[in-house]
Amino acid sequence: MSNVGFNRWRLALGGAASSFCSLPILRAERCELSALPGKKVVVTGSGAQLVSLTAPIQERMSALCDGGLFMERPANASAALNDAATAAPGVAAAAVAFPGSPATSGPDEQVVVGLDKGGDPGKVKIVASVINQAHPNSPSNIILVGICPCDNEKDEALAAMMETHLPQIDALLRDGVMVLGARRPVRLMFGCDYDAQSCFLGHKGATTTQPCLMYKRTRSPSVKKALLDATHGTLQDVSGSGNLREGTHVADRMVMDDATRTIAMPGTPDHHCSVARSFLLGIDPRQIVPIPLHTTQGMNHRLL
Repeated sequence: MSNVGFNRWRLALGGAASSFCSLPILRAERCELSALPGKKVVVTGSGAQLVSLTAPIQERMSALCDGGLFMERPANASAALNDAATAAPGVAAAAVAFPGSPATSGPDEQVVVGLDKGGDPGKVKIVASVINQAHPNSPSNIILVGICPCDNEKDEALAAMMETHLPQIDALLRDGVMVLGARRPVRLMFGCDYDAQSCFLGHKGATTTQPCLMYKRTRSPSVKKALLDATHGTLQDVSGSGNLREGTHVADRMVMDDATRTIAMPGTPDHHCSVARSFLLGIDPRQIVPIPLHTTQGMNHRLL
């Protein structure tokens, strides 16, 4: 509501006799609110963004705990995934440590960070949400982290947009947050549209041989891809458990690009699973939140 509209409502309800405060008091309250750690904003060449990512998440967690609205949401099969990642064979598996997967010996807080492109043309919004609450995808429960003018979601543009937030994400995963008087680790999950997910992980995209970011499946059946299908499985394979993409697929690509100081040998091309570049955000692909289109990609009447 604008100041003019607010003042008209105040006068209609009796002015100073109403329960509405005056505009000078409102302005003073706004200054006080903007001084909070979770509300401080910095304007850079890539857009307007929050100075800290941990502060607004901590404020939201404190508000949920004070209001009795905090909800425990254990991650399904988190122990099995982490144990499998720890026991994965190969040199590259131990070369790069992927954040976002806390220890399984205790509860964690789950945070989704993603991009939302829409509204005004050329605007990309960086958003975050805490899953440990009812209706985490409601607009009133989403934290607006930044707004960036952007015509596309290519590597250079995403790197510029996330330059401020990548160190903050590392700090959030390193320090955790306070929940009910105890410090908890943060489980980071990554959710946004398919193009942005592909660019963040250095993936070639939907037209590649293995376009699925989570499952190791081929785009279309052929004689050349029969060996990959037999090795990695497909979404159409109704037998056995899901064959999820592991962090080693992007770790190998990092080693090939010399993007990190590790001692390891790069894997085979089919092990890269169409990952062509070093990733911008070092997150395990198993911590990606699937988009609705992704969950139906490759489904047919047999699987349904």
